[in-house]
Amino acid sequence: MPPQLFAAFWDVFVASGMSPEEVSTHLQALQNGPELAPNGKARIGKVGSPYRDATSAVTAILYPGQNYLDLSPWKQSGASVCIIAEYEGKLAFGIRRSREREGMYCMAGGYCNQTKRETQRQAAVREFFEETGLLIDQSRLVLFETFMQYDENTLEEEEKNIASTGFLLTLTKEEYQRLTAPDRPETDGEMGQFSMFDQGGFEALVEGGKAAFVDQIHYATLYFLSRTMQVDVAVARSFMPA
Repeated sequence: MPPQLFAAFWDVFVASGMSPEEVSTHLQALQNGPELAPNGKARIGKVGSPYRDATSAVTAILYPGQNYLDLSPWKQSGASVCIIAEYEGKLAFGIRRSREREGMYCMAGGYCNQTKRETQRQAAVREFFEETGLLIDQSRLVLFETFMQYDENTLEEEEKNIASTGFLLTLTKEEYQRLTAPDRPETDGEMGQFSMFDQGGFEALVEGGKAAFVDQIHYATLYFLSRTMQVDVAVARSFMPA
């Protein structure tokens, strides 16, 4: 991390109320992400929710007019993953605690890390562990569907053109119990309690405006459609609206 960027992070994080020990720990965690790109702009890595305002302030100081979310190696990749975790015909949705779409429901998932050249499967394993506390093997991920989301208003910080890949994961009974437990461990602070939703429960989320992401709504709709029709995903896809 460039010295001036390190110093700016330190000053702003301390000003935000973090202890020196917390600042040191957080800066160490950021070492693999933030760096200066050849064009002189910052590439600021993903930052835990409690520190996003401070990170945004750092970006504003060093790079006026730049949004830190747009500069991150996650957003720059333009590729995201979704883990469609199922158990006995129900899908796992968690409550978002991050600033973006806080209080809404979504499946585990996130962006591929461009800096580390992550594959979609690597990103899926990492994101699932970060948001659920469960470590899975890549071999269990079954390619389910892809989804390309085009957004006309690309000026909004959370609206981007995104190529999403959905992977189906069948949970074991133990994983289901751990995932839905009130004391479930997590590592990134973005997701709250996970619950399992059947088709009716999922449709109620969508109708109530509580489902967070368009690609995940598409995946879940296709999943329940294939089960209702008792056909595989390829056949069910032909019945999906264009």
